Amino acid sequence: MRYSAYLPITLISASIILIAPQQAQAISSAEVAQIAKAITIKIDRANSNEYGSGFIVKKDGNSYYVLTAYHVVKNAGKYSLTAPDGEKYNIDYKTLKYKSGTDLAVVQFTSSKTYKIAKIGDSDKATEGTIS
Repeated sequence: MRYSAYLPITLISASIILIAPQQAQAISSAEVAQIAKAITIKIDRANSNEYGSGFIVKKDGNSYYVLTAYHVVKNAGKYSLTAPDGEKYNIDYKTLKYKSGTDLAVVQFTSSKTYKIAKIGDSDKATEGTIS
């Protein structure tokens, strides 16, 4: 995996954030980048130069859930992630969730810190350049 692995997941996260509710306001590309940086996670596989990215989609207590591409975490082993603030966390591979036939997976990490969560909505109601 290469650095370019960040681009698709960042674009996906930005498009999810830009879902427009009934009242929406236009935002700048700088604001989109700021939002994407606040929710984007780097995922590293131990003892390799393989890495990818994901974004935080849920928090339950001290557990955070990160949506990523399945190919980033498909090989059993030790993975760590780097949160937006640079803090590193281990991923318990046993908590990996994925749906067969898709390239999506959810990994979990635990932290008492507060991280931003991606806003997920109905893409059919999205308007380019707006945010809720």
